[in-house]
Amino acid sequence: MASGNLLFAREAHYQPLTQLCFTADEALLFTGGEDAAVHSWRLLDLVDFNLRSEEILPVQSWNEHTLAITGIICGSGTAMNARVYTSSLDHTIKVDFRALHLIIDLGRLYVIFVNNDIVP
Repeated sequence: MASGNLLFAREAHYQPLTQLCFTADEALLFTGGEDAAVHSWRLLDLVDFNLRSEEILPVQSWNEHTLAITGIICGSGTAMNARVYTSSLDHTIKVDFRALHLIIDLGRLYVIFVNNDIVP
């Protein structure tokens, strides 16, 4: 029976979280924060009650952005091959190709408004 009581907490970001995203197979959780860091976590490690007293480390961490994370999107695929897109207040978008262990910078993102509509 769910009580709503906090059972344990994990500390990983130095500033508040801004984004959460799961892979399609729900094996990994990605977290992004105001500290510009993105971490990926094995979901089973985070909810394993036997590991409550142990330090759980992210599977992968990266600090490719310079300002707060504003978006995380997991593309289709599993935890092993999904692409992860991150955006930031620094106006950049990064793509993490998980299968290749490669991060690509898509550059600066500019949003253009004409008559209060976004122009693609």
